[in-house]
Amino acid sequence: MPFTLLRARLTSCRTAAARLAELTLGRPAGRVADMAGPRTYSLEELQCSYLETVGKRRVRLPIRVPGKAGKAYRAGVNLSSETPAGTETWEEFLAAHVLAA
Repeated sequence: MPFTLLRARLTSCRTAAARLAELTLGRPAGRVADMAGPRTYSLEELQCSYLETVGKRRVRLPIRVPGKAGKAYRAGVNLSSETPAGTETWEEFLAAHVLAA
């Protein structure tokens, strides 16, 4: 299973949907602030915690995202410095949706 060392600030789909509905139904706002979750995770952390939660083991192979896009992601330009919009963490998501299934 490939993984990268990229990072992300996840927000729940419920939070994202509520924000999109608010923006859609509200007055035109132009460029609005980016949304971000409460915590930054590496994609490796997300993958490992998911596999552990579902009780699976996989051979994991690191891959490097090449080029300017890869360099930008490694530098963290995709990470919002805005105030987090969501409160649900990845661990809470796993507990509610994966463990409960």
